[in-house]
Amino acid sequence: MNPERTLQRHGVASIRGFSLVELLVSVAIGLVLTLILTTLIARQEGSRRTLTSGSDMTTNSAYLSYILDRELRSAGSGFIDHWGAGTPMDPLHAIVGCPLTAARSGAQILPRAAAFPAPFAALPLAPILAPVLIHAGAGAGGSDVLAVAAGASGLSESMLTLLPGSAAADQVRLNSTMGLRGGDLMLLAEVDLPAGVNRCMLQQVAAGFVGGTSQQVNFGGQYASNNVGSLALVTFGTTGVSTSVAAAIGNTTGNTPRFQFFGLGTNNTLFSYDLLNLNGLDAPQPIAEGVAELRALYGIANPAGVFTGWVAPTGAFGVATLTNGTPASQAALRSIVAVRIGLVMRSDLVERDAVNKNQLNLFASLSPGNFTYTYNVPAGQERQRFRAIEFTVPLRNMLF
Repeated sequence: MNPERTLQRHGVASIRGFSLVELLVSVAIGLVLTLILTTLIARQEGSRRTLTSGSDMTTNSAYLSYILDRELRSAGSGFIDHWGAGTPMDPLHAIVGCPLTAARSGAQILPRAAAFPAPFAALPLAPILAPVLIHAGAGAGGSDVLAVAAGASGLSESMLTLLPGSAAADQVRLNSTMGLRGGDLMLLAEVDLPAGVNRCMLQQVAAGFVGGTSQQVNFGGQYASNNVGSLALVTFGTTGVSTSVAAAIGNTTGNTPRFQFFGLGTNNTLFSYDLLNLNGLDAPQPIAEGVAELRALYGIANPAGVFTGWVAPTGAFGVATLTNGTPASQAALRSIVAVRIGLVMRSDLVERDAVNKNQLNLFASLSPGNFTYTYNVPAGQERQRFRAIEFTVPLRNMLF
């Protein structure tokens, strides 16, 4: 035997690699581990996206609830002082329900000459002054539209009296001008008692004006106008009118009134629209995405101020009836002390499997009465998450 060859054979044997069977087993184990890790990572990522989507819906819901609650709670401030006193057609009473008349930079903006921009094109061209109105079915997909009016006078919501026969070009005389300053927006309102017609006109206090002992108020600025359509400033406080009033509703800078629409538009987006175009834009502004439905109900109270229940914005509480200017419509407007808001929120995330119910209900818990509104999830959106939320907003200015 050759010792050298024996050593060579032993060396080759000692450095021999894995066999084919061993390699196949190793590859199989690696593939299984890779598959397990990939599945775990995919599930973790899916769970993360689902949690993020749910968190986004929660945040969106809280934000919208805050926005609508803030606007509705302030509804009526600045112009409902003494509302409910006297007869229904007394000027102190009838300032609510009067058709809004306004011009900006010499051009009439209210009543509208053409339809409001989408998604508010179905609303009346001549909106009236009211704390809250629900335009049932006037929004995208038949959703409701909210009209909310709130001033910000800072004058303890005190109504001022227009002195009879004092209206002239660019000026009126009031029983007091204390607290007024340049840039303030004022609503002049009165009732023509023989005709039973009420009217109101927006004016702006001239720059540099400071209220005090003088009773004369000079008008000037973007919202000052001697004539808006057929309505003239000089007709305020003339024969046939028992009392004309002026309501300071805010300023064009830093203390603006908020006369707004809220409604759904394209791409499940909630929009607002400023009726006075204080931002200089005749266009709706997006507030939040992911809103699939908006519905609302009125909460009403009897003349003694006792809450009596909920009513739908139809029939006696439909917009056409509430805005017809009759004593009955005034009484109905006066009885509204709360608003119940129902929203259906939708996530943007499309899940792998169907994750929602086919229907969601709003107002099912309210009684007496059947106010349940059923929202049917659109075909093709079964893999997106939906959530129904409701909240009640008391109208503090109406209650107090």
